[in-house]
Amino acid sequence: MSCERVNNYYDNRYDKHRDTDCILRVLKKIDQIQKEAFIDDDCVGCTGPLIMKAFDTRPVMLTLANDAKFTAFLDVFSETTNVFRVEDIKDGCVLLRLLDRDGGCLKPTKLTAILKVDCICGIQCFKPVKLGIKEKDVCEF
Repeated sequence: MSCERVNNYYDNRYDKHRDTDCILRVLKKIDQIQKEAFIDDDCVGCTGPLIMKAFDTRPVMLTLANDAKFTAFLDVFSETTNVFRVEDIKDGCVLLRLLDRDGGCLKPTKLTAILKVDCICGIQCFKPVKLGIKEKDVCEF
């Protein structure tokens, strides 16, 4: 006789990424919120565009399976960053824009990195910021 654990909370919409479905959901939500910041709307209310357009980026740090922070090179001289903006999600991968720290501020770069969602074990989100990214500047796969 064997015991079988049943997870009633499992959402099978992300069956391909069963072990990382919470990570994928969070990344998709961040991507959606950032893209909605570009939507023009004539109505101004408490949750309208005035609030949404105040920020265009939710900076994130990602932790990998070995408990290391994911880092990417900003230049060929070994300067790295571990702060990113989610740009797009496709086929189990996330496209990340590298963010550079300039004093106490973050600034966007034109550099990107692609990471398999399955490799991500943790996400740390920071307060939304305004980086001045326009819809035409958003990178896609």
